[in-house]
Amino acid sequence: MNVFRKENRRRMLFTLTLTLLTAALSFGFVSRAVEYLAVRQELERLSYYYRTIGWLTSEDENIAVGAEILKESPYVETADGLGYLWGTLTDLYNADLQAKGGGCW
Repeated sequence: MNVFRKENRRRMLFTLTLTLLTAALSFGFVSRAVEYLAVRQELERLSYYYRTIGWLTSEDENIAVGAEILKESPYVETADGLGYLWGTLTDLYNADLQAKGGGCW
């Protein structure tokens, strides 16, 4: 077989592989960008329906009494008892998902 034909076949295979790799990376990047934009748009749309109009704060981080009063009040339609606290675990920040921190009710 001619050396030039071998080189042409190798070069075509290399070009095809490089093209497929570039296409896969471009698709991954574009799909992540589109996903981010779609999620951001939906969160912005939903934020108009679920607006927080107030929150409780306290000097000693104990808001349980005020939370009970709000839950029983006929003027409050919904009282959300989730707390947003942060903790440090081996130098990594993570959310207090169990809401067992001092500021939760």
